[in-house]
Amino acid sequence: MSNYVFLKQESYNNPDGAITVVDASSIQDTRLSDIYNNYGQKTGHNDAGSVICLLNEEAVQAAQKWAEENDVKTLFKVQDNIIAYEESDLFDYLLENCTEDVDIDVEVPTVEAINYHDGRNWQSIPLNGEEYGVTVEYQRITDEEEIEKLTAIIEDMQYVSEGYGVKRFRSGNHAVSQSAFATDFALYSIELDAYDEEVEINTSTVDAIILDNKYTYEDIENDFDSHPEGWNCVLMNEMTYDQMTDEQRDSFRTQLFDYAKTNAFDDEEE
Repeated sequence: MSNYVFLKQESYNNPDGAITVVDASSIQDTRLSDIYNNYGQKTGHNDAGSVICLLNEEAVQAAQKWAEENDVKTLFKVQDNIIAYEESDLFDYLLENCTEDVDIDVEVPTVEAINYHDGRNWQSIPLNGEEYGVTVEYQRITDEEEIEKLTAIIEDMQYVSEGYGVKRFRSGNHAVSQSAFATDFALYSIELDAYDEEVEINTSTVDAIILDNKYTYEDIENDFDSHPEGWNCVLMNEMTYDQMTDEQRDSFRTQLFDYAKTNAFDDEEE
């Protein structure tokens, strides 16, 4: 059983519809007041709608003491609720002065979130909490068949290349990337059907190989048929021969041989 969780970002930041892959352990039940915004600041109790309930007489006395010190004409009783955004000073006072005798219950909404450090600040990716006014950009994929398909893509991926802090893999027609940047909280990103495209050769590269090796058509034919992966360098994209479908391999061979017929050395010229 894999621990992958697959997320779909519904926003203009994801025009290609890439799937974000995270480890299930990175998703935590997080108090709404502890959710970080884009600037690395916590939401706080006021914006989270947190509530303190006074559960005993000692808690009532603590609240009454604050009221007297601040010239607030209010009488408190057991089971009274102190709402953070309405009485923020009293709320903070009770949190800071809560002793063993003062029995209060702090009620804070909880959401599922991924909390990570982007190299400068803490950030949060909430996965639910719309009912509390939380903006949720990433939706968890729950369809079992889709999860099975996406899991297979990760498990079957093969290394393609690496550069600029990103490793690239291929799994069938799908592209998978893995970022080393702290700003990227994902394990992997999947771009579905990224390789569902026609094979195209770079004729300039083919010309250079022909010239360097004085290749005839027969040379190219024999070399390609013996180790076709050696000709990956003439492809216009990052796909490789071992990752191609049968149709793509046939197209690769046909394009290369058709070009060689008119551009390779003749036996007399060699």
